[in-house]
Amino acid sequence: MRRPALPSDTAAMSVAWRGWAGVAWAVASVAGALAGAGCGHGAAPQPGAAGDTRERTAAELAGIDAAEPAVTAAIGVAAEPATAAEPVPEPPPPEPAEHGVSGLAQALPPVSRRPSGQVEQQWRAIKKTRDLVAQAERLDQTRLDAVGCEGLVDFRALTEGRASGFAYRDDVRGRSWVHPALARALVTANAALRAELPTAVVTVGDIAQPGCGQLSHGALVREHRGAEAVALMNRARLMYGVPTVRQWRTAADWPSELVRFAGPNEPILEESVLVAQASEGAPGEDGWAVRAVTRRYRRLADADATTEQDLDEVSRRLMKEGVLVREREVLHWDPELGDQRLWLQHWVSPDEGRQMLALSRARQRQRLKLETLVEVRLSRWQAGKPDSFPNELRWVAERQRMPEAAEAPAEVEAQMGAGVRWQRWEMVYEAGHQTHLAGRDADLSFVTTGNADHFAVNLDAIDAAATWRWFELLDEAAREAGAPIERILVDVSVKRVLKARLPKKVQRSKLWRNKLRLASGHDAHHHVRVSAADAKTPDEIAGHLAVIDEVLGARAAEGPRVAAPPQP
Repeated sequence: MRRPALPSDTAAMSVAWRGWAGVAWAVASVAGALAGAGCGHGAAPQPGAAGDTRERTAAELAGIDAAEPAVTAAIGVAAEPATAAEPVPEPPPPEPAEHGVSGLAQALPPVSRRPSGQVEQQWRAIKKTRDLVAQAERLDQTRLDAVGCEGLVDFRALTEGRASGFAYRDDVRGRSWVHPALARALVTANAALRAELPTAVVTVGDIAQPGCGQLSHGALVREHRGAEAVALMNRARLMYGVPTVRQWRTAADWPSELVRFAGPNEPILEESVLVAQASEGAPGEDGWAVRAVTRRYRRLADADATTEQDLDEVSRRLMKEGVLVREREVLHWDPELGDQRLWLQHWVSPDEGRQMLALSRARQRQRLKLETLVEVRLSRWQAGKPDSFPNELRWVAERQRMPEAAEAPAEVEAQMGAGVRWQRWEMVYEAGHQTHLAGRDADLSFVTTGNADHFAVNLDAIDAAATWRWFELLDEAAREAGAPIERILVDVSVKRVLKARLPKKVQRSKLWRNKLRLASGHDAHHHVRVSAADAKTPDEIAGHLAVIDEVLGARAAEGPRVAAPPQP
């Protein structure tokens, strides 16, 4: 098994774990900032979708495969969700150091704005790196989590509330940022479609996240601003080597996604990692902004002897056959123990398609020493999606419960039980993508009979003629916008349906022969990829938006948010 070289300097070994063992960045600078400041840190289902309403349904609606049985075998059966509890007061946050914000948060690096094409090229180069240790090192060095794309527009803010003919798959993910040329193509094509089919609706799924970059499994990226950003920054503690905020919520906080949970009162642990500042103007509440990566977790049944043995066997195999891609010391805060210096290790086994993260008081070598472990995270591993953790299952040692477990709802605390050795948590599903990096890719529904079952697998509902007409209109609109379509991805089962229901001449067209491509998992939606140069000036972006306004009519409010438009 390969091992990466360890840093020789102890301070340099104190590095942060981006997200949950992602890009590492020097925590020594954070510690220095704290010392100088004198402060411590004491897919949503659509109507008509059938099947399991938990993780499998979300996977089907997102158009990707469900978890491999080999990975989920050790998960076990989920415990019955707890009922709602009265909110428990949170411990006081650390004292703000300056400008009303804690020194820990002020030490975050600033968001670096770059042309979207450049950001996409950087991500693609890292994804193609075959040496996993070198890939991890490149992620650590480039800090792409702190990079944002210039010139993208929020497609939802641009179209919602106007007669656009678009619907949206969910109200939670916020993955609606798009290249302005693709936004123009979508709007003009859909207007042409509605001119021919007035009742037709196209539902929008994932495009790109705020700031752009890789859409990782389970992760929702937000750029919080103003008072919300200040509150988040002041609640952060250094956990796993990164500024992290944890809070208990209930499923009722996401009313549009209740079908994914056992009920509105199911407790959900929300964990947000602060990765960069996006502040503007002079320091002050209105000027602060912060980028956070949020994941949600729900309780599973506590581990028993069988599942603990599964953990031991799986971990031994991963440690023996996998690649140790990271091995570092990190700072980790615990509500009872305070700051600790722990070992963070990350193994990947491409052959098994699994990965494991271990946080412990001692370096793990041939096999896990359970008595030294603080936490273990097991997940699938997929090539081309570095630092993404599909179907993550967390094992937390009972003697050191989840930070802030003391403020958990009483029902969750009761689930933990006396003498339980391991708590187990599963990550709430969010789709991860190899593409969708910079606003040039969009997941869209097929045109269906009665607009039913968008983003649900129902081949019978696909209106083949209307869907093909949508493809033709989109191809034409994209060319006119200067963003020609590179490919339209569909599952083989969808292509069979189109082939059976459309005239033979369609199969002889250039669009069918050159741009319709097969990609497994695209049986509930299609994926459109365009080729578009970066918008180089604000006037170029304004030109695309002017066309959209001409199609949709004047906006009732100010225009869509634009991410750092390029300077003229």
